[in-house]
Amino acid sequence: MARHGTTGETARTSEAGNGGRDRRAARYWRLRTAFEVAKFGAWATLFIAWTVIRIAREVGGHL
Repeated sequence: MARHGTTGETARTSEAGNGGRDRRAARYWRLRTAFEVAKFGAWATLFIAWTVIRIAREVGGHL
């Protein structure tokens, strides 16, 4: 609280005063993290499918 000085400003009013920038940034990072996780999942799925097809071909099945 000391860093806000004697204006009586709290952390909550400070957050509202900057246009909700902190909340927007948190939302951005949440979306970005979700996107990165989805991207990783897609690459992992492609890699697994490619590996399964390659093994199936080596074994002799036609896939």
